[in-house]
Amino acid sequence: ENAGARFSFQQVWAFDYMLKVVEENRDFVLFMEFHDDIIVLSKTDKDEYIEFFQIKTDDKTSRYITPAFIMKNGNKFPEKMSIIQKMIDEFVKFENVTRGIHLVSNKNFDFGELVDNDNIATKNRRSFVLKEVNQTSIKKIKKDMCKACSRVNICKEECLSIIYFDVSDLDLQSYEDTVMGRMIKKLDDMKILSTTERTRSIYNTILGEIRRIN
Repeated sequence: ENAGARFSFQQVWAFDYMLKVVEENRDFVLFMEFHDDIIVLSKTDKDEYIEFFQIKTDDKTSRYITPAFIMKNGNKFPEKMSIIQKMIDEFVKFENVTRGIHLVSNKNFDFGELVDNDNIATKNRRSFVLKEVNQTSIKKIKKDMCKACSRVNICKEECLSIIYFDVSDLDLQSYEDTVMGRMIKKLDDMKILSTTERTRSIYNTILGEIRRIN
């Protein structure tokens, strides 16, 4: 990965996520590079919860993210942690307030077929939760993941219901223009009159603040 490109994508992804969140009836605070790439604390009239997001970009020729990718460095635990070990570590530490732990990638995931879903392959889904994955892949993933879990002997597999794999709809080559376009549409939907130049100025100001705190 090119660190500069990865951070830029991550920052614009966070901006795009905020555009989506403001449509919902909840207050939120977004943290970057604190426990995870992105953390969102949300509060509604009925609930308070946390969502974690790891953002992974890959411009290699391989088409899919496989279990081997999320298990890389897992054999070096606890000196290093694999992606899935980091995800389960967050579950253990913040279970009571965590609604979702997400791995977001620009590529589709290939974990084989989903269960109870007409044998649809994971690579044909934009989002799925770990409990939907077939047992062969889950056993392989858990062999690595569970090394970082303190509940091995009392496990009820609650984590399988909140670990998500999401494919971003932002392209590596055009993500900034895409989000800029979404902001223009957002202002239009809100009946806020603005020129493209003015909207771009607002966009760059907010994105600049995201990059500053990142």
